[in-house]
Amino acid sequence: MHLIESTDHRILRQSSLTLKKIISGVIKKDDIAIALSTGTPGPFRKITAMIMDSRGNVLGFAKIGETPLAIERIKNEAKN
Repeated sequence: MHLIESTDHRILRQSSLTLKKIISGVIKKDDIAIALSTGTPGPFRKITAMIMDSRGNVLGFAKIGETPLAIERIKNEAKN
């Protein structure tokens, strides 16, 4: 796995990553890179994935919540 770190963002590039496979399947693109931001520690913490094509163009974002409070916040954000 190649990991490039910049502040609290991490760029992962490896075809066998589960998150990458899931996102690739949803957006129907195989050649993507994902930058992760771990968010602010606490009960509302959300991991945000910025999805990019091979040229670095942003295709979209995905958020992952681990606690019920974070998941509820993500659901509320999706409504707006």
